[in-house]
Amino acid sequence: MSRELFILDMPGGPIRQKVLRLVQEAPDKTRVEMKDAKRSDEQNARMWAMLGDISKQVEWFGCQWTKEDWKELFVRELQRETRFMPGMDGAPFPLGHRSSDLSVGEMSGVIEIMFKFGAEQGVEWSEPVRQFAGPESAPDRADEADARPANDSPEPDGPVDYRDAMERGRTAQSIDLIEAITRRIQKHGFSQPVSDDGKEALRMALSKRRNELREREQDAA
Repeated sequence: MSRELFILDMPGGPIRQKVLRLVQEAPDKTRVEMKDAKRSDEQNARMWAMLGDISKQVEWFGCQWTKEDWKELFVRELQRETRFMPGMDGAPFPLGHRSSDLSVGEMSGVIEIMFKFGAEQGVEWSEPVRQFAGPESAPDRADEADARPANDSPEPDGPVDYRDAMERGRTAQSIDLIEAITRRIQKHGFSQPVSDDGKEALRMALSKRRNELREREQDAA
């Protein structure tokens, strides 16, 4: 039997029906491999934009590294387990780490690691981050709306998007916004799975920004 790849469609769809038929007709000892959906184009574009920001802004162990170098580091950090093969000169080199093979969940993990690293290194992300979803409501007073910083719009209700919380919290112009994000996380949690390291990175970023704003208030007093 030749090797075949199928990307499943909706339940009951023609591709699923074909796969079921092939499985039923397959001879004994035929191998079947199931994988999660591959990373999306949106995830891939975000990853490369972030890699560009990191490569331009972060000096790592005295060197500037390319986007490709950083990609290898972050994908390796996600996968942890690395195989080494002796080269022609006998020196070992790592195998694998292709981002194109990552699933949606794995790519989310890579991006989360990059956000954590960027927060620790003070990276300014160049790509605009999607704002919190939520219905827009007219302010009670127009002068208050004009005076409010763009990233300090009222906090909507519901689960928190991790990346948006990281970006808005890190650039917040008021302690009230940081407290609102914190309360929302405590009440509703996140809209996607977030590791303990990711939660700690966000907590550190919010705490750092809160302290910066307090110092600014003290200097202005």
